[in-house]
Order: sequence, then C-alpha cells, then structure tokens
Amino acid sequence: KKADELTVMAHFSGFDTIRNGIEVSSIEKHFERLSFAFTGIKQQYNQQSLRYIWADMFPYAITLMAASVASVIFALLATTRRTLRRKLP
Repeated sequence: KKADELTVMAHFSGFDTIRNGIEVSSIEKHFERLSFAFTGIKQQYNQQSLRYIWADMFPYAITLMAASVASVIFALLATTRRTLRRKLP
C-alpha cells in the first residue's frame, strides 16, 4: 500500500509545491507568525525579550506593512469621486 501512496503523491508533487508556496507567502501566514511570536505561542519565542522577537520577526512586520500600504494605495487609485457619491437604490 505504501508504494501506491508514493506513486500517487509523486503525481501531485507540483501541485503540492505550488500550494505550499502560496500558503507560506500569504498575508495571513505572515500575521500568524508575527502574532504567535509576540504572544509566546511559538515555543522558541516564549520567555524571550521583545528585542529578540522583534529582530527575528522584522521581515514579517515589513511585509505586513508593505501589504497594508499597497492596499491603501490601490484603494485610493481605484476609487473615484463618482463612485464614492453614487447612490444606491
């Protein structure tokens, strides 16, 4: 049975690689890592100083900040005065 499982998994290795890449790079995953580190849920950050945690989590914080800024910029560019003043029936 194990050989059959390995054969099937070999056919889905590309899909699994793409799925894992999307999951790892998602904003939700970055927020999860950051919040788990600062709340001490991850064992390696439990009982560590904020300076140590902040130094290790800085790239995730930058990514979240960049995503937030990009979202606001996109919203500003996509919204016009006409769409803001549009009255719904």
